[in-house]
Amino acid sequence: MKIIIVGAGKVGFVLAHMLSNDDHDVTVVDRNEGRIDTVEERLDVNAVLGSCTSTSVLMAAGIDHADMLLAVTERDELNIVACFIAKSYGVKTTIARVRSPEFADLDSETVKKSLGIDLMINPERIAAAQISKMLDYPDAVNVEFYNEGRVLLMEFKIQPATAVCGKLLKEIKTDFHYLIVGIIRKGRMIIPNGNEMIKDGDRLFLFTPVDYIPEVEQDFGHSKKKIRDVIIAGGDTISYYLASDLEKRHMDIKIFEEDFEKCKQLADALDDALIIHGNASDIQLLKDENIEEADAFIAVTDEDNFNILSAVIAKELGASRTIVQLKMSDYMPISDSIGIDQSISPRILAAGHILRYFHNSNVLSLTLIGDTNAHVMEIMAPERSGILGVPLMDLDFPENAILGSIVRGGDVIIPRGNDYILPGDKLLVITLPHSSKKVEKFFEENRKS
Repeated sequence: MKIIIVGAGKVGFVLAHMLSNDDHDVTVVDRNEGRIDTVEERLDVNAVLGSCTSTSVLMAAGIDHADMLLAVTERDELNIVACFIAKSYGVKTTIARVRSPEFADLDSETVKKSLGIDLMINPERIAAAQISKMLDYPDAVNVEFYNEGRVLLMEFKIQPATAVCGKLLKEIKTDFHYLIVGIIRKGRMIIPNGNEMIKDGDRLFLFTPVDYIPEVEQDFGHSKKKIRDVIIAGGDTISYYLASDLEKRHMDIKIFEEDFEKCKQLADALDDALIIHGNASDIQLLKDENIEEADAFIAVTDEDNFNILSAVIAKELGASRTIVQLKMSDYMPISDSIGIDQSISPRILAAGHILRYFHNSNVLSLTLIGDTNAHVMEIMAPERSGILGVPLMDLDFPENAILGSIVRGGDVIIPRGNDYILPGDKLLVITLPHSSKKVEKFFEENRKS
């Protein structure tokens, strides 16, 4: 597929890297010479220097024979215009990164018809929704719902007091209520087998039906406390989206923001949140606002260093849980070692949402997890295939991949060796990046004659 990516920032770079690794023909366009130099030095893609609103630049990028255009610059207007131009050249699919609530809330049909955009991706809204889900499961480092909310992927950090620490996977009595599908150890993702031992400091991923969350929390959690009091550092768009959602859940919310104009805008836009004009790293101010009573401190400014600093201070002053937004994904592996409970990258989340559009029709969704870019693939089992009805233990499943759950009708099955796949089953597979294509082929090409 011929793909043009407009914008060589973090989102654009991640997309270009992943799509080129999947053998797509990728061209990156950016007006920043330094970014283009970085793309040319580090990626095996084409790069064009210039404005995405220039038809001559887009022609140089091959717009007249492109299959898809991804507009992911930092400016909504540029992304919208680039998609509009692309449609005029006959590009079949256009995707725009749009951050402003004014644009993001436009009716989807209006967008498609008048602006020429097939899909709008809002990283801040996606990140806010992810943080909101995290607050429901404070013992988990991360959570993700699948299959219409019936299956949950949970990430836990293993500590010495965790019930399963020091055990081999085959020694854990799960009653098949959950399946451990991945372990991050020293920055490396492991797809485990039964002989893998769970160690202190591991970050562990498992699938479970939502009905069995209490059993999972007993093995991997601690003293679960419902989140009620939340402090948010930063008054940008992501704070607005997050606070709007938390207000609907009747949480007590305080937002710290140094820019007085942003404070006024938030006060006008939100109903119940308390807006505090001040610096969230000010120790005395945090004490004055009873930081020790906060169930969660969430730092989502545009500055990674400030988010880390303020979260460390908040934790030291008594905040129960800290969550930070990190735009530099390089910080993510070390964040938990300095007192930060959870971290998210809006750019990685957005890239994951976009990447699901580059897989065959059997792949219903694709999510990037952890900081290793491992994939969770939601796959519809084919109607005709040699893999159907065969016990899983007898299938030659791709290496570095594991089947985590099967949804059949209204039932969620945590698979064992004697289970099998039937036509129309919805499957959840976790795989390392270099094995994702093998997984797709496994479900696509094992056809009966």
